[in-house]
Amino acid sequence: MTFSKKIEFILDTDKKIFKIENFLNQELYKNIQNNFPITTDDKIKLQGYSNDKSVLLRDAPEVQGKEYLKELDNIILSDEFFKFFTNFFFYKASFVQNNYKRMLKYLRPIKRVYKKDKHGIVNSKIFLNYEYSFIKNNGQIVPHVDALRKYQSLMLYFPDPKFDDSNYGTSFWQSEVMNWDNEHLLNKEDMRNFKNNNNIIYQTPFKENCLYGFLRNDYSWHSVEPNDIDKEYIRRSININFYYTN
Repeated sequence: MTFSKKIEFILDTDKKIFKIENFLNQELYKNIQNNFPITTDDKIKLQGYSNDKSVLLRDAPEVQGKEYLKELDNIILSDEFFKFFTNFFFYKASFVQNNYKRMLKYLRPIKRVYKKDKHGIVNSKIFLNYEYSFIKNNGQIVPHVDALRKYQSLMLYFPDPKFDDSNYGTSFWQSEVMNWDNEHLLNKEDMRNFKNNNNIIYQTPFKENCLYGFLRNDYSWHSVEPNDIDKEYIRRSININFYYTN
């Protein structure tokens, strides 16, 4: 089992937003879409910055034992997957940084680690993991740039065939506001001011079997904007994250 490597850049600027169409084998994708892990609130620990979003970790009990999810595990956690994305974006991830010290840090040889390891300065130690994400109807993720140690984010969406949720993708913002500390705009006035003074430059379609991704820097503002689909609707996606640990 493998994955498509046909990367297309949507914005080949400092934002480096890209996509891969038909990312998974269609049969595997449909198996996941039709049998997405349990979404009841009593079985998912609410995380994030509002009760709009829930996260189910890839090694949660609800996920264990499902063969089609083991196939997904074998793909995303493979060395082939890790090396493809880190090799392809090795120089690009460095050159989108606005900080020269961090740029040089990104140019260190990459070493994969399987747990957080802060030791060592010769290599960039990168940890890969993924999670199942659920956002309630009309829910949102406020504008932010991601944690400083985030290297790369990948998103695979699972539209609900019963609803038109094509506009519930991820929004990327053009902003000159530097967000070194990954401050989330939780205050309503701060969020209103940000949205009044900055523009959305791209919103990913909430599309089947299309992997979207971007590289993190201090200006990589993005959000999920509220979308009223249906009171029973839940937005479902898989989020794949690469983190620097040192």
